[in-house]
Amino acid sequence: VTFRLEGATVGAGLIDASGYSFNKGITTVWYKITDQSSNEDSCSFNVSVMTTVVPPESAYTDRDSVCAGEGNIMLMYGGGVMVEGGSALWYDDSGLTNNIGVGDSLVITAPLVTTTYYVRFEGNCDISSAVSTTVNIKIGSVAPTSVSSDRNNICPGDGSIILSYAGGILGSGGTAHWYSDSALSVTVGMGNDLSIVAPVISTTYLVRFEADCDSSDAVGIRLFVIPPSVVPDSANVDREYVCAGDGLVTLSYSGGFQRAGAVERWYDDATMTNSIGSGNNLSINAPMVSTTYYVRFEGNCDTTTAASVQVTVYTVPEPIFIEKSEDVCIYGPLCRYVAGGQAGSMFTWSIINGTIVNNFNDTILVDWGTQFVTGILELTETTVEGCMSLPVTLDVNVSGPILNLGANIETCVGIPITITPEGDFTSYLWHDGSTDPSFTTEHEGWIILDVTDSNSCANSDSVYLSVHELPVVQLGNDTILCGEESLILDAGSDGALYTWSTGENSQTITVFHGVQLIWVEVLSPFGCSNSDTIAINACNIEFYFNDIPTAITPNGDGLNDQWILDKLNGYSEVEVEIFSRWGTLIWKSEPGYSVPWDGTDMGGNEMPMDSYHFVFKLNMEGIDRVTGIITVIR
Repeated sequence: VTFRLEGATVGAGLIDASGYSFNKGITTVWYKITDQSSNEDSCSFNVSVMTTVVPPESAYTDRDSVCAGEGNIMLMYGGGVMVEGGSALWYDDSGLTNNIGVGDSLVITAPLVTTTYYVRFEGNCDISSAVSTTVNIKIGSVAPTSVSSDRNNICPGDGSIILSYAGGILGSGGTAHWYSDSALSVTVGMGNDLSIVAPVISTTYLVRFEADCDSSDAVGIRLFVIPPSVVPDSANVDREYVCAGDGLVTLSYSGGFQRAGAVERWYDDATMTNSIGSGNNLSINAPMVSTTYYVRFEGNCDTTTAASVQVTVYTVPEPIFIEKSEDVCIYGPLCRYVAGGQAGSMFTWSIINGTIVNNFNDTILVDWGTQFVTGILELTETTVEGCMSLPVTLDVNVSGPILNLGANIETCVGIPITITPEGDFTSYLWHDGSTDPSFTTEHEGWIILDVTDSNSCANSDSVYLSVHELPVVQLGNDTILCGEESLILDAGSDGALYTWSTGENSQTITVFHGVQLIWVEVLSPFGCSNSDTIAINACNIEFYFNDIPTAITPNGDGLNDQWILDKLNGYSEVEVEIFSRWGTLIWKSEPGYSVPWDGTDMGGNEMPMDSYHFVFKLNMEGIDRVTGIITVIR
């Protein structure tokens, strides 16, 4: 410790007292001052030595758990050492910055949220560490989010049900309380999955959380109790009188009360053992005999008595033929048919392959026509009550001699046909009056035959005979071909099929020189055939060229200015040479004689009017040359 002396005449200074020790409590310190003149003076003062604080051992409160803001709480601490002049300071934050009071047994308002409170001793010399205590805020309740039952739509008092809730928050110290009234005054139990006796009437059950601090809103479920069914007031049918099995009848009921889940069940016996269906407006097949139908409500909880309705059934008629003909001739007389049935009935007739000529209700006259058919006669009876029978049918064999001349026939000019019908006939009559079993002709037209059989039944048939012309085939006169000449032979356009001696089958063919006999046979689309033949004779060169031009007139008038030799077209390698009367060669063609001679020499000079010798060098195997005279006329 260092002391400062002030006010001394010899001056002031510092006195180091670190070598002294001070005990707890008050210590009197004496000091004396001597100046240079040996003058002395003394003084004394007290030194008070204070102790340090010891932190509290614990902090606590009179209520560790409270509802938010519920009244006051008292904060207290225990243990530790508080020094003179020190204080116990309370804080509500761990940073010890927000002082809320001083002292032991500090009373404050209960917090709104869970809060930790801190206390420490603060003295003149030091500050202790802090101890703490926590006040927890009890959890408030939040209503359940849903309520359910293990069963709904139940029969009155049917066993037990289990009530359950889900979601929400159950507050501190809370319990789920169930009630059966909206005023929440009639409790039925507590907890989740609560089992209670099933109610006898529809009831709304409510549950809420009741805790230390609060109670939540109530959430409910409506439990429906199925009311008992009440028997229908009446059973009805859309047709009280029906013909046996005639279509459908519709059963219905009215009145009564049908409990939810109950089924309206119909029966056709008083003992309710043969169910025929369920529902209102039930359509069923009309009965075959008079029948009483019963309906009642059948549910899981109960079954009512039954209401009933009767359907009266009339007898369905069964008509018969009491006069009939089942085998008749074509072209025969009218046939009589008579029906029998119930008195007063109406009879309906229908026919196939015949004609009803007269209809007298129970009697008809029928014309079965002229065709070989099986006729069908159908009879239906309708009684005075309107009941209609099933159709009764009668097959009638409309027969006679079977005559079939076949399909229309065709022939070619000059080819007769003979028709011999098959069958066992006793008489024949052809259209021309002949009575033979066969008929022969080659003339176009209808062929008609009438026949009768041993039963005097008649029949007739006809067929048309078409006579077609022969195809026209003209190959032309016999001819010769020389050199490379060819000839196109045309067999005509009347044919559908061509057969040539060459093996070809087209309408036209091309032939070349050489001795040959060519024929063709033409078959028309109608099967008529014709043929022709042509001879290709041997080529005589001298004879072949004996009609070529013997003179030309090269005067520029465009007529006969050149020696045109068409017959050389068949000789592609021919060379033509022109000589003067003295044997001098004056002109020669290129092979093939493509440029005809125009009366000039090989230099292009016009030759005078005169007669000249020519030589055709044919250049073909076996044929050498042809010679003659050509005259130039100017």
